[in-house]
Amino acid sequence: MSVKYLTLGLLLCLLFTGCQTTRTTPGATLVGSDLPSTKPPPETIQSNPPVPLKMFNPIYPPELRKSGLSGTVRVEFIVNQRGKVVQAKAVEATHPAMAREAEAAILKAEFRPATRNGKAITVKLRIPVTFAVEESSQAKFGSGT
Repeated sequence: MSVKYLTLGLLLCLLFTGCQTTRTTPGATLVGSDLPSTKPPPETIQSNPPVPLKMFNPIYPPELRKSGLSGTVRVEFIVNQRGKVVQAKAVEATHPAMAREAEAAILKAEFRPATRNGKAITVKLRIPVTFAVEESSQAKFGSGT
């Protein structure tokens, strides 16, 4: 699968699932819905999700491909203010080998950082990675939740 389609899939996923902002202050970490409810008027906030620059297809574990096992891994990961993936964790997986490969692929990805009001921010994302027995025998990033 070409990088163009992976980028499109990830962008669609980001648009439909949104992203959670993580802010760190001394002694506290606020994530997503834990953010204070007092917000400036909506017209003063301009947010942009991270944009994938380099994505890598996960390796479909040969033993699972040979056995015909397909599945999905949902990977939660953090993209820092420099666009680097600093943490990736499979939160749901059909098989542990698929989880390892999906995490490894996400950790190699590079992004243009997310921004809020023009300033780069750290965000937490969750995307599905689908492993399906096809002619290409590769896994791919999907859209949706």
